[in-house]
Amino acid sequence: MADESRSTRLQKQLQAYREEYKRAAARLLKVGFLFKGSITQRRLPCGNQKCRCRDPKRRHGPYYQISWKQNGKTVSRILPAKIVPLYREWIANAREITAILRQMQAISRKAADSVQVAAITRGKTKSSRKAD
Repeated sequence: MADESRSTRLQKQLQAYREEYKRAAARLLKVGFLFKGSITQRRLPCGNQKCRCRDPKRRHGPYYQISWKQNGKTVSRILPAKIVPLYREWIANAREITAILRQMQAISRKAADSVQVAAITRGKTKSSRKAD
């Protein structure tokens, strides 16, 4: 009887984890394009020796540079200022995806822990019955 009660409790707990997991998975579908990288703002000197940009406080810019890892190497590109907000949104989306996946992993760990505890508890109950 107690085994049935534990089993029912476990099934209800697992069902709650499945529902929480499905809600997290549904959030994945709502995230738009993603880009894993970083944007830096730079001010650069030009090649003209007589230009004002020789003074570090008067450099040209701002210029925006996006960098990311590709095949183990850092790749960088200069971005036009008008598309920087779009890339920032995509970078934020990539971070959101990572956060959602971590949440899904945590839910899965809780479910696995519940199953493991139930299995250990069942094993102890059967062992104590054999001793009787």
